Amino acid sequence: MGRIVKAARLETRPSPICPEARRAALLLARAQVEASCLRRRSKSAVIELSVRMAEKIVGETVVQKPSVLNRIYEEALSSMPECPRGTLTVHPLDRNASGVDTLAEQSGFRLVEDESVGRGGVRVCAGGVSVDASLEAALEAIGGAVLELIDD
Repeated sequence: MGRIVKAARLETRPSPICPEARRAALLLARAQVEASCLRRRSKSAVIELSVRMAEKIVGETVVQKPSVLNRIYEEALSSMPECPRGTLTVHPLDRNASGVDTLAEQSGFRLVEDESVGRGGVRVCAGGVSVDASLEAALEAIGGAVLELIDD
Protein backbone atom coordinates (compact mmCIF):
# COMPACT_ATOMS: atom_id res chain seq x y z
CA MET A 1 0.00 0.00 0.00
CA GLY A 2 2.94 2.33 0.65
CA ARG A 3 4.04 2.35 -2.98
CA ILE A 4 0.58 3.37 -4.24
CA VAL A 5 0.41 6.35 -1.85
CA LYS A 6 3.94 7.39 -2.84
CA ALA A 7 3.06 7.19 -6.56
CA ALA A 8 -0.13 9.22 -6.01
CA ARG A 9 1.87 11.93 -4.25
CA LEU A 10 4.27 12.14 -7.17
CA GLU A 11 1.44 12.52 -9.68
CA THR A 12 -0.35 15.30 -7.77
CA ARG A 13 2.68 17.51 -7.35
CA PRO A 14 2.63 20.49 -9.69
CA SER A 15 5.07 20.08 -12.52
CA PRO A 16 7.65 22.82 -12.71
CA ILE A 17 7.28 25.07 -15.78
CA CYS A 18 10.42 26.62 -17.10
CA PRO A 19 10.51 30.42 -17.02
CA GLU A 20 10.71 30.64 -20.84
CA ALA A 21 7.49 28.63 -21.24
CA ARG A 22 5.74 30.80 -18.63
CA ARG A 23 6.83 33.98 -20.47
CA ALA A 24 5.72 32.53 -23.80
CA ALA A 25 2.30 31.66 -22.35
CA LEU A 26 1.97 35.18 -20.95
CA LEU A 27 2.94 36.75 -24.28
CA LEU A 28 0.45 34.53 -26.08
CA ALA A 29 -2.34 35.53 -23.69
CA ARG A 30 -1.52 39.23 -24.17
CA ALA A 31 -1.45 38.79 -27.96
CA GLN A 32 -4.88 37.13 -27.86
CA VAL A 33 -6.31 40.02 -25.83
CA GLU A 34 -4.80 42.57 -28.24
CA ALA A 35 -6.14 40.67 -31.25
CA SER A 36 -9.62 40.62 -29.72
CA CYS A 37 -9.50 44.39 -29.09
CA LEU A 38 -8.28 45.01 -32.61
CA ARG A 39 -11.13 42.92 -34.06
CA ARG A 40 -13.69 44.92 -32.06
CA ARG A 41 -12.19 48.26 -33.15
CA SER A 42 -12.03 47.21 -36.79
CA LYS A 43 -15.67 46.03 -36.73
CA SER A 44 -16.76 49.41 -35.42
CA ALA A 45 -14.65 51.22 -38.01
CA VAL A 46 -16.16 49.17 -40.83
CA ILE A 47 -19.69 49.92 -39.64
CA GLU A 48 -18.91 53.63 -39.24
CA LEU A 49 -17.40 53.81 -42.73
CA SER A 50 -20.41 51.99 -44.19
CA VAL A 51 -22.79 54.45 -42.52
CA ARG A 52 -20.88 57.45 -43.90
CA MET A 53 -20.83 55.97 -47.39
CA ALA A 54 -24.57 55.20 -47.30
CA GLU A 55 -25.37 58.72 -46.07
CA LYS A 56 -23.32 60.21 -48.88
CA ILE A 57 -25.01 58.02 -51.50
CA VAL A 58 -28.49 58.88 -50.20
CA GLY A 59 -27.66 62.59 -50.03
CA GLU A 60 -26.42 62.62 -53.62
CA THR A 61 -29.41 60.62 -54.82
CA VAL A 62 -31.82 63.05 -53.15
CA VAL A 63 -30.05 66.00 -54.78
CA GLN A 64 -30.07 64.40 -58.24
CA LYS A 65 -33.56 62.89 -58.04
CA PRO A 66 -35.68 64.61 -55.38
CA SER A 67 -38.82 62.79 -56.53
CA VAL A 68 -37.55 59.74 -54.65
CA LEU A 69 -38.40 61.62 -51.44
CA ASN A 70 -42.10 61.66 -52.22
CA ARG A 71 -42.12 57.87 -52.60
CA ILE A 72 -40.40 57.53 -49.21
CA TYR A 73 -42.90 59.89 -47.56
CA GLU A 74 -45.91 58.21 -49.17
CA GLU A 75 -44.72 54.79 -48.04
CA ALA A 76 -44.15 56.01 -44.48
CA LEU A 77 -47.60 57.62 -44.35
CA SER A 78 -49.28 54.52 -45.74
CA SER A 79 -47.83 52.46 -42.89
CA MET A 80 -49.65 54.60 -40.30
CA PRO A 81 -53.14 54.07 -38.96
CA GLU A 82 -55.68 56.54 -40.27
CA CYS A 83 -55.15 59.21 -37.70
CA PRO A 84 -55.18 62.86 -38.67
CA ARG A 85 -53.26 65.29 -36.53
CA GLY A 86 -50.07 63.32 -36.78
CA THR A 87 -46.66 64.75 -37.49
CA LEU A 88 -44.39 64.18 -40.44
CA THR A 89 -40.79 65.10 -39.63
CA VAL A 90 -38.26 65.62 -42.42
CA HIS A 91 -34.86 67.21 -42.96
CA PRO A 92 -35.19 70.93 -43.90
CA LEU A 93 -33.30 70.50 -47.18
CA ASP A 94 -35.55 67.59 -48.15
CA ARG A 95 -38.63 69.71 -47.49
CA ASN A 96 -37.42 72.28 -49.98
CA ALA A 97 -36.55 69.64 -52.59
CA SER A 98 -39.84 67.73 -52.49
CA GLY A 99 -43.59 68.09 -52.57
CA VAL A 100 -43.91 67.01 -48.94
CA ASP A 101 -45.87 70.14 -47.95
CA THR A 102 -48.74 69.15 -50.25
CA LEU A 103 -48.56 65.51 -49.20
CA ALA A 104 -48.67 66.42 -45.49
CA GLU A 105 -51.58 68.78 -46.02
CA GLN A 106 -53.57 66.20 -48.03
CA SER A 107 -52.91 63.55 -45.37
CA GLY A 108 -53.85 65.81 -42.46
CA PHE A 109 -50.35 65.71 -40.98
CA ARG A 110 -48.44 68.61 -39.54
CA LEU A 111 -45.04 69.02 -41.19
CA VAL A 112 -42.01 69.48 -38.93
CA GLU A 113 -38.45 70.20 -40.00
CA ASP A 114 -35.65 68.61 -38.00
CA GLU A 115 -31.99 68.39 -39.00
CA SER A 116 -31.55 65.29 -36.85
CA VAL A 117 -33.55 63.39 -39.47
CA GLY A 118 -30.94 62.61 -42.09
CA ARG A 119 -31.39 63.38 -45.76
CA GLY A 120 -33.88 61.00 -47.33
CA GLY A 121 -35.39 60.02 -44.01
CA VAL A 122 -38.72 60.67 -42.32
CA ARG A 123 -40.35 60.15 -38.94
CA VAL A 124 -44.11 59.82 -38.79
CA CYS A 125 -46.08 59.91 -35.54
CA ALA A 126 -49.83 59.52 -35.16
CA GLY A 127 -52.24 57.88 -32.75
CA GLY A 128 -49.49 56.73 -30.41
CA VAL A 129 -47.65 54.98 -33.24
CA SER A 130 -44.26 56.15 -34.46
CA VAL A 131 -42.44 55.06 -37.60
CA ASP A 132 -38.79 55.99 -37.99
CA ALA A 133 -38.00 55.61 -41.67
CA SER A 134 -34.71 57.44 -41.37
CA LEU A 135 -31.49 56.21 -42.87
CA GLU A 136 -29.91 56.33 -39.43
CA ALA A 137 -32.48 53.94 -37.97
CA ALA A 138 -32.09 51.52 -40.87
CA LEU A 139 -28.30 51.62 -40.73
CA GLU A 140 -28.30 51.16 -36.98
CA ALA A 141 -30.39 48.01 -37.35
CA ILE A 142 -28.22 46.76 -40.21
CA GLY A 143 -25.03 47.55 -38.30
CA GLY A 144 -26.23 45.58 -35.30
CA ALA A 145 -27.10 42.62 -37.52
CA VAL A 146 -23.70 42.77 -39.23
CA LEU A 147 -21.90 42.81 -35.90
CA GLU A 148 -23.90 39.77 -34.77
CA LEU A 149 -22.94 37.95 -37.98
CA ILE A 150 -19.27 38.83 -37.52
CA ASP A 151 -19.32 37.69 -33.89
CA ASP A 152 -20.79 34.29 -34.82
